[in-house]
Amino acid sequence: MRCVNFKGLTWLGLGVVLCLSAACHHKNSHKQLSPEAARKARLDWNIKTLIDAYNTVGNTDAKWDEAATNALAEFAQWHTGTDDMRPDLIIATNCAAAVQAGCDDPMVRYLYVLFGMSPTNSPADITKAVRKMADDMQNSGYPPVRKLYASLRTAEQIKYVAGGKTPPEVHEYRHTAMTNLADTVGDRTMPPEEAYDACNGLLEALSQNKKQYDECYGKIEGPLLNNWPDESFVWLLKGKAYIRKGWSARGGGGKDTVSPAAWKTFQDDLAVAEVSLKKAWKLNPQDERVAINMIRVAQGEHKTLKEMDVWFNRALEVNPNSYDACDHKLQYLYPQWYGSREAMLDFGRECVQNPNWGGKVPLILPEVHRLIRNSIPKGPERDAYLKQPWVWKDLQSAYERYFAVNPGAAGRYYDYAWYAYQAEQWDTFTNLVPKLGAVDYSYFGGEEKFKAMVETAKDHAKGTPPVKLDEPPGQNMLFKQAEGG
Repeated sequence: MRCVNFKGLTWLGLGVVLCLSAACHHKNSHKQLSPEAARKARLDWNIKTLIDAYNTVGNTDAKWDEAATNALAEFAQWHTGTDDMRPDLIIATNCAAAVQAGCDDPMVRYLYVLFGMSPTNSPADITKAVRKMADDMQNSGYPPVRKLYASLRTAEQIKYVAGGKTPPEVHEYRHTAMTNLADTVGDRTMPPEEAYDACNGLLEALSQNKKQYDECYGKIEGPLLNNWPDESFVWLLKGKAYIRKGWSARGGGGKDTVSPAAWKTFQDDLAVAEVSLKKAWKLNPQDERVAINMIRVAQGEHKTLKEMDVWFNRALEVNPNSYDACDHKLQYLYPQWYGSREAMLDFGRECVQNPNWGGKVPLILPEVHRLIRNSIPKGPERDAYLKQPWVWKDLQSAYERYFAVNPGAAGRYYDYAWYAYQAEQWDTFTNLVPKLGAVDYSYFGGEEKFKAMVETAKDHAKGTPPVKLDEPPGQNMLFKQAEGG
């Protein structure tokens, strides 16, 4: 998959996109409010914790107040999904104007580093600005939720700059964020969607650190159940937490590598997750995330294909474009679990051919072929896999369907072009090159390598067709290192 490079501000843009994506896809489970009323309540709460907070506890001054409040107001609109224009430009322009006028308010500075700070700044300069903003935010009177996001984004920035390392400062800011989150969920006036985004955002950031993840969830479970006992998101969060706890206890090896104690913990935690998720579904049977997580439970609890498909079908009924639901079912069909290579291929083709499914769902089939190819030991056999005509037929059908239902998704031309080159489909690769736009050479291994690929394709175009090879060996070659259970 191609990832767009936002240079020095990659972490910031991604953090906002993930947060807003979760907000946009979360179904309202507040029984007393219509969707319109829920959006208004959420907007009102954001105005209170942004603009009202700025006017009450912020560093105000007539020289920058108008620009600052304009940026805050636009951010509130965007964050709640009530502005379909280009608010990033409006926010960037206004917060930059406020900063140029001398504004040192931490909330405005937060928006400035998010939207207005030039990506030409060095990572060190960005990190310095972010840390000062977060430290000033902690010492301010802004609501805990604003301090939470400031601390979380700062931890992410420090980790991003450090590469594969996790400096001690990352843990410091994460612990500060945990404290902020515990204070945040104590606010009973917080809209359910905001509470979910805050909790899920931090928990996901801690997902690779079991100790911190368990510590964080332990701090918020009680307040969540006390303040929102009849909101589905609370039970969804609990279900997700116990799935993660259970799988962490089990480990990723085959069944014979799991100790009896770990196996019991795994099963006990999945039982808690199942009860929690079923309660979440009862409260809101329009939240695809609940059904998606139940697929994971079904996998761990050795549910039959028919039982798992109940939840898969529920997810697709809510959202026919749910790639995540299809990806979870694909994992269930891995040979080391309950499926086979053939079952994976059949499902991948269904994802292309089913006229009711769209979005990224057709890309499940290329993912199947990627998994099969990578399961073959490095060597001629792996190199030859994508060159087989039947494999290319699958890949071509998947991308043609994907672009038919997503005509503006130009970024995926990179994937398609890479596969075409590997499959020695020279004409297709050559025709795709102009669609790449301003080429991100890093995707292809650098500018020189990409230019060599283009020349190779031109030399071979309309030449000898790919060599026809037999289908690869059976499923024993796929994921042979693990077994189900």
